[in-house]
Amino acid sequence: MIYSSNNDLTDKTKIILVEPNPKVRTILEKNAVDNSNSNITIIVAPYAISDSIQEQYLYDHNNDMVNGGIIHKNLSANIKSRLLNIGKNKIKCKCITLELLCKKYFTDDEINNISFIKIDAEGYDREIIKSSKHFLNKYKPVLYIEWFDFYNTQDSKLLFDVIKDINYIPFNPLNLTLAQSDSKIHDLLLINKFDLTNLAKC
Repeated sequence: MIYSSNNDLTDKTKIILVEPNPKVRTILEKNAVDNSNSNITIIVAPYAISDSIQEQYLYDHNNDMVNGGIIHKNLSANIKSRLLNIGKNKIKCKCITLELLCKKYFTDDEINNISFIKIDAEGYDREIIKSSKHFLNKYKPVLYIEWFDFYNTQDSKLLFDVIKDINYIPFNPLNLTLAQSDSKIHDLLLINKFDLTNLAKC
C-alpha cells in the first residue's frame, strides 16, 4: 500500500494497493470501489514490486493461492526449500520497480507527498526496499514492513543490514523502541534517519 496526501482536507488522498495475485485482487478491487469517495481515491495495481521490470513466479504458501510470495535468490537455502515444499501452486506475475509504479499511478505532486508505504511480501520485503534506496531517500516515506516469520538469524541480519544501508532506522511499531535483529517481532516501522519530524515522534 502506498499513501499520498497533502495533509490538507481540501486535497484528495490517493492510495495504491499493489496486488499481483488475481484471486486476491478481485476482492481488493471491490473494496477499493466501496471505500473510494470524493476525497479518497483507491487504485489496485496488478503488479508485484521488484528490482526491475520482469516476470516472476508467485508461489502459494499452501493457502489456496490467497497467500504467497516470490522466492528470490537472496533467501537462505533453508527458507527456499521450506517455501517450495509448503505450496506446489504458482502463478506468473508482472513485476515493476517501486519508482516506476509510483510514476505510473501518481502525479509528480502526489509523488512528492507520499508519506507512508506498507510492504508485506512474504520475505521479499528486503529486496523491495534494497532496490528502492534512491527513491526512498528522495521522498523519505515512513515504511511499515513485515519481518518474515520464516527468517532465520542470517536472513534477519541481512534485513537489518539493508535497513541501515538505505538510511532507515527500525522501530518496534507497538512501543516505538529501537528494534534489534536478535529480538524477533512480526513487523517493523522504518523511519529515514534524516526525517527529523517523524524521528521526533519516536
